Amino acid sequence: HTTRHTQTFSTMVFERVRDYFAGAPVLPPGPVQLPKYFPLVPIGCEEKADKLFNCIGSTATDKMRELEKSGKDSKYHQNSNNLSQVDDPLEPCREFLAYYNRCCERNLRKRNNERLLEIYRVHEEYRYKPSQSDSAK
Repeated sequence: HTTRHTQTFSTMVFERVRDYFAGAPVLPPGPVQLPKYFPLVPIGCEEKADKLFNCIGSTATDKMRELEKSGKDSKYHQNSNNLSQVDDPLEPCREFLAYYNRCCERNLRKRNNERLLEIYRVHEEYRYKPSQSDSAK
């Protein structure tokens, strides 16, 4: 039991030291893209995910509403590469997303987070079936 805590502690210390020397994570240049595992919150990444979700829920949402008012939102929905960095709604969240990505990439592989990546098949009886009134439209 004590050995397990010692291993966990030494791993945490190692990751902190590695982060110190590696510096802040940086996303590649260009439009901000959400990762394929978004919006998962692995154990150990709760704080990073909260900061990212708060940014998306406030700043990015406000910026998207501005795009809608200016008529540029159709450009964004067609291809986010068409927008400038200034217009990209996720640009204010770039730093939070970089930290979220680094944390998720490390923690999703850990045993206590494996269940987050499992794919579940929904049984046929629970799937949405269009009603006859939907198909008549």
